[in-house]
Amino acid sequence: MRGNKLGDAVLSNLSMHGLRPVLPCGLPRWLRKLTVPARNKYLKNAISLVENFSPDILCLNEVLVDTHGKELEKKLHEMGFTTIIYGVSLHHLPQFRISLVLATKAKAETIPFSLSMENRPGGSGGAGSLFIPSENLAVLGVHLALPGTLLDTELEEVNTWMQNQKKLGRRVLVLGDFNTDKKQIDKKVPALSSFTETAAPTCPSFKTLFKKSDCIDHIFFDESFQNVNSGVEAGYSDHKLVWAELN
Repeated sequence: MRGNKLGDAVLSNLSMHGLRPVLPCGLPRWLRKLTVPARNKYLKNAISLVENFSPDILCLNEVLVDTHGKELEKKLHEMGFTTIIYGVSLHHLPQFRISLVLATKAKAETIPFSLSMENRPGGSGGAGSLFIPSENLAVLGVHLALPGTLLDTELEEVNTWMQNQKKLGRRVLVLGDFNTDKKQIDKKVPALSSFTETAAPTCPSFKTLFKKSDCIDHIFFDESFQNVNSGVEAGYSDHKLVWAELN
């Protein structure tokens, strides 16, 4: 942290396994044992992107926590991150579990947050929240469910979390994979309606004839922040990385 400047960037939703090779969900266990190790090379690319942006706050989604967790945490500590928390998804067995990772360079405290999830594909990828006392800043990272009743419930839970943090007089930053656009989010999260977002198409990260790229990955920040610059960056994931430089 440098004064009121939030470093060079906030990074959101840098997926660690994407669609290439095949997503393990629903595959036979023997086939997952072949495809999961093949993703190990993606860790290097993801870490390289993080190093290039040098963020103070980082949210990673779909991290293969059993495969990459220890190495990733070691690299993040080397980059200066002091607080690292995990929000593990429910719908994968050990070795194939995916997790949200929320990390900050400033010292932070964990804020309890329970996100509804279901044991099925698209049943949410996890969440985590932190409070950074030096910035009076509450941060929530999410990987929400695919559109449906579960997503509606999760958005209501995000709204409650935000209301609670605002009652405490805290600045608020919310980031991650919402699996829907701001128009739909505003219907369920009125607390976010006054927030500014980084609005850019993020998924899929590659061109396709069948589906246009949608803006479903967001960095939302309240009126205490000024957006100096923001954008997206493609890596090996099916989602683009979202970044923002905030004052």
